[in-house]
Amino acid sequence: MIFPKLLYRQFSKAKLLQFLTWSLFVSCSGVNVTTRPNGVSPKPGQASSRPADSMPGEGSDATKSADNTQAPATLPKEKEVTQVPGPPPVVVTPTLPPLAPVLFPQAAMLRAGESIKFEVQKIEGLTPGFEFMILRSDDQVNVDLGTITQDGIYNAPALVTSDLSVTIVATSLDRADIKASAKINLLVPEKPFPADDGVSRGLVGLIYQTPGISSMPDFTQLNSPFKKIVVPNLNFNIGWQTPAEEAKRFQSAFFQNYPSLIESAAIQFTGKLIIPQSGSYIFSITSDDGAMLYLDDKLIGGQAGTQPLTKTTSLPIQLEEGERRIRVDYFNRKSSGDSNRLGLILSWIRPGGISTEEVIPNTAFRRPD
Repeated sequence: MIFPKLLYRQFSKAKLLQFLTWSLFVSCSGVNVTTRPNGVSPKPGQASSRPADSMPGEGSDATKSADNTQAPATLPKEKEVTQVPGPPPVVVTPTLPPLAPVLFPQAAMLRAGESIKFEVQKIEGLTPGFEFMILRSDDQVNVDLGTITQDGIYNAPALVTSDLSVTIVATSLDRADIKASAKINLLVPEKPFPADDGVSRGLVGLIYQTPGISSMPDFTQLNSPFKKIVVPNLNFNIGWQTPAEEAKRFQSAFFQNYPSLIESAAIQFTGKLIIPQSGSYIFSITSDDGAMLYLDDKLIGGQAGTQPLTKTTSLPIQLEEGERRIRVDYFNRKSSGDSNRLGLILSWIRPGGISTEEVIPNTAFRRPD
């Protein structure tokens, strides 16, 4: 054989034996032998320096490493969202809490030419200041309803010829939706003391029939009153300073057209007197016939017998600011020659260096409890 002979010639016996042994090992182990770049085959168990992707076979370490390496995942592209313009945002204005101020007094009765001051209840968080006006109904367009100042002072018209109801409205200068209102009943001379409506501010009076009376009666011993009235204050003087015909109409209305009361009548007025400030007060009561003034059931002054229009003044009395119970007992007896005369006026001098006597106004009175 040529092949063995050539091998024998080129290799020594030791090298030939080494070559045959290595060839047998390679064939049995299945190792893929790749010639190195320098022509030298790798030794058994030595890895090839050839790149892994060019090495055939599946059993090499490089092939296994390549199989176990995973390519990084490719993330899907995000969809481009087109923004569609929506409706404009709704601006919510906070709703302010409803406010209901009270106008004091809420109801009053006045005669022609009299005045009264209105005040609005103070509300926390509301800027002070109100605009006052007279609200006219359709049938009052051409009627004189009086005037009111921006200080809240209402002046009744000089002449009242029919029953009138006047509405006073005060509107907040800070918020036009905040309003307060009050009612004024204007009294005609023929109707000085209307029946009690249960709400009007002032003194409530109970009229008793007292035939033949000649002095102040004991009201606890009288029969039930036949009429309940309300007056804004005590300030009437009929017959002494008014024409006889007017006095006659007034007296007729005062006694509510009951003929028996023309003879005589007794009225007990009750309510609350508001003391505006602490200090010394002097009270005066002028009456025809008798009248007695009580504060908290204590007699302050007056005259219990028959008399022409006479003024009685109390001694100074110290009073604390606040409310006092007030009662005025009054009676009128018919006498010859002055059957159209009657009167009852309650006045005071307040502390503070002011010595002027004034009729106690409607604002100083409150209905009894």
